[in-house]
Amino acid sequence: MMKAQVRAARALLGWSQEELASRASVSVATIRRQEPGAGEFSASSDVLARIASALESAGVELITGGNLEGHGVRFSRPSDRDRLTFVLQAIQGAEKLLRSAQIAAATSIAKSVAEDLDQALSAIQLAAEKANQAIETIDDFEDLMADLSSDGTSDGINVDNK
Repeated sequence: MMKAQVRAARALLGWSQEELASRASVSVATIRRQEPGAGEFSASSDVLARIASALESAGVELITGGNLEGHGVRFSRPSDRDRLTFVLQAIQGAEKLLRSAQIAAATSIAKSVAEDLDQALSAIQLAAEKANQAIETIDDFEDLMADLSSDGTSDGINVDNK
């Protein structure tokens, strides 16, 4: 991990040296001592791992490039599961708002408007079900991949493409 990467990652997150030290469970003195200048962070592998973990948990990816590409940082891309979870949360929020509107307007709206609200609520509920199914599919796939043994089998199923 390069010193410039740590400074750049902190800048992306808007963190002070104190904030990084706290989140990485390292001393502020370690950050202050290591960060200035150029070159590599020369802390122990445990300290480096804690700093990298804190930055990655906050959504920053440390990019390690070769001689031509160089090192860098960027906001990490969310996983498919993270994107679906975000969509599901948005759908659930819309569902709550629609239900509130439906309840508030129940006595003062025309029948056609009430039917439109019911149809919209049904569509939102269907979207939430589909998002949940997609998340479950991703979870099931991740579980399957984790269960695969080194010989390429899982529960007696050979996944080798012969």
